[in-house]
Amino acid sequence: EEEEEEEEEEEEGEATTSAGTECETKKRLQDALDTRIDNFTFDVREVPPETRQNEEQSRARGYKKLIIRATNFPGITARITETLSNCGLNIETLRMDTKSSPFSNNNNNNNNSNNTNLGAGVGGDEMYFCETTVRLIEGSFEEEKFTREMEKLEDELSCDVDVEDVSDMQ
Repeated sequence: EEEEEEEEEEEEGEATTSAGTECETKKRLQDALDTRIDNFTFDVREVPPETRQNEEQSRARGYKKLIIRATNFPGITARITETLSNCGLNIETLRMDTKSSPFSNNNNNNNNSNNTNLGAGVGGDEMYFCETTVRLIEGSFEEEKFTREMEKLEDELSCDVDVEDVSDMQ
């Protein structure tokens, strides 16, 4: 019985150490970024276990992960999702967020209301972040069309689109 109790105590200690290590890693990352980028606001977030599990299960079925960064404006998510649909992609997960831009000039007296560029944003005060996992629809997806549409989206929205194939390579 004493041996069992000692094993249980060791397991509990390992779990506490693991959680402590994750917190320490998050804190070190935040501190490192704070020292390198002045006035940059960010959050370090842990990927929820269910997201990790869904991504692992989907790796063998023709999936891509897209990360999109842009200046926020009304309708940006609709514009992105429309493009993905037109490319023969089904949206499996989508997480988006907006943050105040660390580079915005809140005292700017210029009126952006006459700016017709879709990527002009709302006064340039908010950054838009989107992470989505998409599934290729068999018979509808064409890689060349997808590449063209992502380049067009980057040009029209003045955004960055990073694409990663998350299908199993085995």
